[in-house]
Amino acid sequence: MNKIEVVSDNVILNDVKDSITTYSDNGILIINCKKDSEVLLINNVYKEIVIEVSNDVVLNILEIKNDSNNILNYKYILNDNSKAIINKFYYLNKYNENIDINLNGYASDVIFNLSVASFDNQKYNINVYHNNKKTVSNIFNHGVTFDNSSIDFTINGTIKKGMKDSILNQDNKIMVMGNGKSVINPNLFVDDDLIEARHGASIGKFSEDEIFYLETRGIPRDIGYQLLMKGFLLNTLVVNVETLKELETIVEKLRR
Repeated sequence: MNKIEVVSDNVILNDVKDSITTYSDNGILIINCKKDSEVLLINNVYKEIVIEVSNDVVLNILEIKNDSNNILNYKYILNDNSKAIINKFYYLNKYNENIDINLNGYASDVIFNLSVASFDNQKYNINVYHNNKKTVSNIFNHGVTFDNSSIDFTINGTIKKGMKDSILNQDNKIMVMGNGKSVINPNLFVDDDLIEARHGASIGKFSEDEIFYLETRGIPRDIGYQLLMKGFLLNTLVVNVETLKELETIVEKLRR
């Protein structure tokens, strides 16, 4: 997969310069996508990131993060008929992230896939703004907690008056594999009747019935949990086969 890798404040390695421009402005990493692109973003330097997708462009962007030392702020801007597929796979300790998704363009579309394995306390504040007509957002937040760790998902979806024919969908799930207490706050702020809006939120444990079934087929309990975690954390991510295999290897090591 092509990469954009931030090495230092002044050094950004970019494999897709013809499609995506990158630069820094007052400590903010700016990424402008001008042509259809699929890219892996590696950034352990900047705490403020702005990503803009031009008219009629599709961006598929992936981040894999295990550095817990930052509080990051993201701002996504989508223009007319643009689409962003945002994939985030995190396995972290203590961490906070704030995300603003601005569907500014007519018929702009975002698929947001956040998959998290937590070993401490993590908080995610996600704001989706439908600022034009026929905009679509599909937000998938899946988390697994271990030991006494927790995850706090707050998701705010806003559709302004007059933004008719827009669709807002949220799916938020946390699986608890310890004693920590997690929270999901799904909020819909809708000021128009001619739209579709739905959200779901659940916190629970992996099914003992499914684990038992796998055991009856000769699959050890720990491997059964690995299989369930793989499906839960990876099934929404839109990545190529090679990257999926890398992520599966990470999940296999999470409980060891």
